[in-house]
Amino acid sequence: SFTDLFAEGYDLALRVGQIHDDRLISRQIGVSTRYLVASHEYIEQFGTPSVPEELSRHNCLRFQFKHHLSEWPLTSGNETKVIAVHGNFFCANVYSLRQVALQGAGIAQLPISAIQDDLINGNLVRVLPDWDIPTNPIYAMYRSGVNKPKKLQAVLDFLEKKQDIFELYFTP
Repeated sequence: SFTDLFAEGYDLALRVGQIHDDRLISRQIGVSTRYLVASHEYIEQFGTPSVPEELSRHNCLRFQFKHHLSEWPLTSGNETKVIAVHGNFFCANVYSLRQVALQGAGIAQLPISAIQDDLINGNLVRVLPDWDIPTNPIYAMYRSGVNKPKKLQAVLDFLEKKQDIFELYFTP
């Protein structure tokens, strides 16, 4: 969930995607690259989509907080398509979504950081590998104000020094 840093008294949150809160200061510390993936079992049973439009005929496992029609933007070269996808499973937890994909339930859009080993081991395969999903920025977000705790400044300094390592973890 998106915890209210003020209400909960937290000093720092790491958040993925465009998040707007005028009360918070955000510092981009990396990007999250995602792939469309499915298990071999799902591909054997339902086939592999060859063009983005075919995703609408597949069970698409979605990362989201509320059940509603989802759209997945995909790009290939200069071409961008926004595909309406449907599916029987949605949740707001990447690792639960990964488990459901591993069990052969459908096609999922997952960050590389969560599936890198599965791709290497062949537990999951990329779907539509010529089509990219726009990356999501990863932000360190903290409350604005003049009394920044020393521990928060130390973490922010560390993240800034190690940004190149942090970004490598989240990109292919």
